[in-house]
This record gives sequence, structure tokens and C-alpha cells, in this order.
Amino acid sequence: MVRRFRSQGLEQEAWFYEEMECLQGAAIARCYGFFQVELSDSVNIGLWDGDKGDVDDEGFTEADKPRDERPRVFSLLLLERLGDRIPFYQPTPEGARKDMEDIYSDMAELGIYHSDIRWQNYLRAPASPPGLPGLPSPYKHRTYAWRVIDFDISEKNNFQPIQNIFDAESFVERVFDNIPTGSPDDPWGH
Repeated sequence: MVRRFRSQGLEQEAWFYEEMECLQGAAIARCYGFFQVELSDSVNIGLWDGDKGDVDDEGFTEADKPRDERPRVFSLLLLERLGDRIPFYQPTPEGARKDMEDIYSDMAELGIYHSDIRWQNYLRAPASPPGLPGLPSPYKHRTYAWRVIDFDISEKNNFQPIQNIFDAESFVERVFDNIPTGSPDDPWGH
């Protein structure tokens, strides 16, 4: 679910999940659908309508609102429930860095570059059961213990896969070097 005037980013994320359908359940969360409904003015959705505590919309002015976005559209991207993030102040779990490098390699095969490479976007694959079992990567032919999320600012490009892989690996290295110290290195300045 996204806040008011934020549907376009979620629409883009849904588009990337569709583009990476072959990686769902292997490298990224399974996507069960993208849904939108236009709400009447009489429907209120708590923080979505800017109630107190709506920190996501601080500094969000009329000029910041997308001109072509309908103001009363509720958007929902329904994804598989994933596990926890990689814990700080501990050695990184065995295989986690290799999983991330291979996941970004899988995405590169599809011409997709994840433009938001940071610790917050790495989640553990769901336990099975109760979750569905992980699928093997169609490119690396193995299952991953981790998933990558958050594709609203990703890009589809026509670079050779090696270029996207090289770019991603430099950021993955920075992120993983900082996990044991509890410093979520954010290459993008978020």
C-alpha cells in the first residue's frame, strides 16, 4: 500500500515484478497482483489521508504532487511475505553476499538494474513451511536464502549484463562490508 499521490512509484514497481516474473520465488518475492481502486471522498484511510504522524508526507507540497495522478486512488501491491533483514553487529550469514551477487546477475540477464542497492532491501526468503519453497534461479540453477525488494526506481536498460553486474557488485561490496559494524552504508544517500 502506498500513501496518497504515490501510486506511480508502486505502478512502476509492479511493472518490474511482471518483467522479472521468472525470478519470482527465486530471487525476488512472489507477486500476487497489483490492485487499484478510486475512492469516494467519504472514505478515509487513516495515515493515507494525512492524519497526525504521517511522516512520509512531511514537506510534500502541492508542487510535488504528480500532475497526472488521481488524488483518491488507493493502490496495493500484494507480495509474498518475506523474513527478516540481515542482522547488524554480527558476521554476515554464510552465503548471503554470494546470493546477492548472483541475484543481481540474474536481474542483469533481464536487462534490469536495481537502482536501490542497500541493506534495507535484502530480506530472508520465507521459511517453508509455512511459506512456499524457494524456486531455483533460472540462470544460476540454485536456490537463494535471500530476496531483493524495492524496485520503484529500478531501470530497464540495454547494457550488456556484465555492465549491470559490475555496477551492482561494487555497491553490494560496500553494503556487506558495513553490516558487521552496524552501519547501513547507503550508496544513494537515502
